[in-house]
Amino acid sequence: MKSFLQNRNAIGFILSMVAYSVLLWTCLLLAEQQFAESPVRYGLVLIPVLPLVAALYFIIGITRTEDELKRRINVEALTLSYLLTMFATFSLGMLETVGLPHLPLFMIAPFMIGSWGIITGIVTKRYQ
Repeated sequence: MKSFLQNRNAIGFILSMVAYSVLLWTCLLLAEQQFAESPVRYGLVLIPVLPLVAALYFIIGITRTEDELKRRINVEALTLSYLLTMFATFSLGMLETVGLPHLPLFMIAPFMIGSWGIITGIVTKRYQ
């Protein structure tokens, strides 16, 4: 069995996330400092989405090469992550109606991905 970093899809995923991180900060800074009043800023802030498309492709590749137990763990972790995210966003939405400051929508995906990672570790321990 290959280790995670020996998997072509895993390496592609890591590289696409590094590209996303670099492009995110670069494009946000440029949009804010160089193109603050220009319509170019709208296209500029969407550039970091391109490596995310590649990341999705590599995640699908990783999932397709997993054995049944790893797939089961991932499905369970994704389900719990989805439910936690749904609960959190619904709760925050209700709190916003009574005055809590608005949370930007782009914060939902990192929350869900982070909770997926943490929950995957917890679920994996259950199957060991």
